Amino acid sequence: MTQYICPCCGYLGLSSLPYEYASGRELIRGVSAPYSTHFGMPSYEVCSCCGFEFGNDDEPGTAPPMTFEQFLAEWIQKGMKWFEPSKRPIGWSLEVQLLHANKAVD
Repeated sequence: MTQYICPCCGYLGLSSLPYEYASGRELIRGVSAPYSTHFGMPSYEVCSCCGFEFGNDDEPGTAPPMTFEQFLAEWIQKGMKWFEPSKRPIGWSLEVQLLHANKAVD
């Protein structure tokens, strides 16, 4: 089963591409929300790690749209609680996850 990287937090565990034309192997930085205008139809999948919902958290609606950078900073500030704690790897480290995600971009 192919897994994709969360473009917000770098978690390698998404079951589908976050957006139709995103590579699914990179962090996305420096692009304005909503991301569907840049990367096509969102998956609406929720990242098990940070809880970002593609096509919801970045779209105007019930709350102002957030960029990945904004969402990640807020999630870190709130203590990095896993959206699905049962999927958190033993010994997990955000720093290592982001490092691996940045290497996947190369």
